[in-house]
Amino acid sequence: MATQNSIGSNKPIEVSFGGIGAATLTDHGVLVGSGTSAVTALTVGTNGQLLIGSTGADPVFANLTSTGGTISITEGAGTLNLEAVGGTGAQNTHTISPSGGDYTTIQAALTANPTANSLFLVYPGTYSGDTITFTANNQSVIGVGEPETQVISAASAKIVDFAAFTGCMISNITCTITGATAALIDTIVGSTGSLDVNKCIFNVTNSSHTGANQPACLRITGAGSVDVMRSVFNYTNNVAAAGQVKVAVSLGAGSYLKIVHSEATVGCTGASTGSAFVYSPTTGELEMIDCQISVTDDTGGLVDGIYYDGTAPGLVQNCSITVVGGAANTGAAIQLIGSSTMRSLYNEINVTDSGGISYSFRVAAATELVSKFDDITAADGVDEAGTFTQVSSDGDGNLTASGNLVSNYVATSAVQFDDDGVMSTQVNASDYYNISAYNTNTTSDVAFFTLTAGDPPTGDLSTSVTMGSNAIYYATGTDVPVTDGGTGASTLTDHGVLVGSGTAAVTALAVGSTGEVLIGNTGADPSWSSTATVTTLNATTFDTNVAAAAVTLSGTSLTADGTDSDIDINITAKGTGQVIIDDLQLTTDLAVTEGGTGASSLTDHGVLVGSGTGAVTALSVGTNGQVLVGSTGADPVFATLASADNSIDFTTGAGTLDLSVSGTVSINAQTGTSYTPVIGDAGKLVTLDNAAAITLTIPPNSSVAYDTGTTIAFAQKGAGTVTFAPGSGVTISSRGSALDTAGQYAMASVVKISTDLWYLSGDIS
Repeated sequence: MATQNSIGSNKPIEVSFGGIGAATLTDHGVLVGSGTSAVTALTVGTNGQLLIGSTGADPVFANLTSTGGTISITEGAGTLNLEAVGGTGAQNTHTISPSGGDYTTIQAALTANPTANSLFLVYPGTYSGDTITFTANNQSVIGVGEPETQVISAASAKIVDFAAFTGCMISNITCTITGATAALIDTIVGSTGSLDVNKCIFNVTNSSHTGANQPACLRITGAGSVDVMRSVFNYTNNVAAAGQVKVAVSLGAGSYLKIVHSEATVGCTGASTGSAFVYSPTTGELEMIDCQISVTDDTGGLVDGIYYDGTAPGLVQNCSITVVGGAANTGAAIQLIGSSTMRSLYNEINVTDSGGISYSFRVAAATELVSKFDDITAADGVDEAGTFTQVSSDGDGNLTASGNLVSNYVATSAVQFDDDGVMSTQVNASDYYNISAYNTNTTSDVAFFTLTAGDPPTGDLSTSVTMGSNAIYYATGTDVPVTDGGTGASTLTDHGVLVGSGTAAVTALAVGSTGEVLIGNTGADPSWSSTATVTTLNATTFDTNVAAAAVTLSGTSLTADGTDSDIDINITAKGTGQVIIDDLQLTTDLAVTEGGTGASSLTDHGVLVGSGTGAVTALSVGTNGQVLVGSTGADPVFATLASADNSIDFTTGAGTLDLSVSGTVSINAQTGTSYTPVIGDAGKLVTLDNAAAITLTIPPNSSVAYDTGTTIAFAQKGAGTVTFAPGSGVTISSRGSALDTAGQYAMASVVKISTDLWYLSGDIS
């Protein structure tokens, strides 16, 4: 064992010797065994993902899915919530379907229910001419399928209007305007309200409008705010509209827009002032993160990814912005106007043209743009009239900084170059740079070496340069004495060993013959000898000669062979150094207390679980669709999810698990002449089979407290007529006050409307 510092190895400890076989592990990664091979660190699960087994393979982190959209899945940091969509007792929830729901159009549902905190579930279908004009705060319109399956289409009319309502939301909806012919034809418009947009598709095509207020995908006319996630904007405008701007997104004064994980394709042609994805000429605020933007216009005046005038600093981060212009265009990824500021961080910027001008950024006077580590392709660089600061790549392999490149002022800071790397001046004659040091007295830089471009280029060393606080000796001067760091000699014996002589010139010894060794000579220069004697070391063995705790080095083995019964071998490094052991082999498993696993083999694909200081446990491998379930005070286990009432179906696969609400209806068979439903009959079919008349009593809420909205179905299976009778305080309402089934095999159902009010419908008389 080591008594100080640590024992390391320049090769990882293998699993067969109690190690993990790896030199580094993914931060937060779950470890999975691979027999005697190195453990595998799984990719880190994101919020709400579960570790799902895969027969014969490693488990994987995956998101639960609900193919039919019947399960609502809410994911969080270490949390996962599942709820059946439209479950019993849902409040302020309305369904829309062209083939039959609460409503057949979305707008009819919104108009009929101007209630805050309402949910409108839109089922798959094409809603031609429909609109989403919100009628209250906190209304949510959510498609139950993928966005492509809920389509609202209009020829030339706005579709979504959140106006001044706040907390509104649309999700999983496609909005398409096929051919705008007038002003202000937008897929989304709002003024001072707020709207969340999630996983939607917006398609806009201008058919013939040539005037002001060209159609847009999104327009905020006032100080409203919109958050967009995982959505797609497709904007096509090929109409000649001289003097107008063509934009997919338009921001009003004081508005706020955040776009995350989204895509936009803007394609324009025909005369115009210009085109852009985001157009903010009146102090709107923009944040755009992890987006892919493409803008193409071969005839407009300006072609911008973003045209921005914001009172608050804008942010564009981790985005790909492609701008393609024509022969008469001036293109830019980001153009700032007014007094706006923008931070452009870690973006891929590609601006090209076919004869026009391509800028990465256009920074007008009084504006400010900071570019950090953007990957830039733009032939004409930056149009810089305001303040522009950058540390970015404006060409493959190049790093351009508008300020100083400063280290962290620590002893280990360094600038390193690959082979053939160059630190050079700019390309113009007389361009130069200095290698300088900071004068703390005058608070300025002092140049010690100046490199200047020219033909030929020059390098000038300042006369202030010293070595060890002494002046440097030049090529035409005298021999540099030892006191100034030299040898004091102008020639040295070829192959001669150099020996010091105090402050006098060094001595070059005679060259040693083959096989001779250099031997010290007290008070004199060493000399070469072919008869050297070594008294404490031979070619094979070194012995400490300590009887009680002797250690012998023989050949390649270090052995403790003293007379003591227990002898530690201590290898101690100095300072912050480490003991490096090449290819460490252990005879016993490395214990957990020493940083090992305590095991020599790990189950292939098995998840590893700690056991205090005992050896780690490799759990049994989960089969397809199993999930890892915790157990208080015990190891977690891979288990198969189940639904006690069969209300949820599970579809498993290799590393996948899909949940859906079961379509099966449970049956309660009754054969008596009277029956009162129980709480477990909610949502079931009760069959009533007797030759004699049967009385079915609906119990009062005080006896059986069903949820409002509960439905129970009944079937007259036998010859006996079923009569529905109200319990104490119960009211049964039916068409024509009918309370009897119409005959054998007649079906009827009751729905609880309020505390003791039930509606009866079906085959009754």
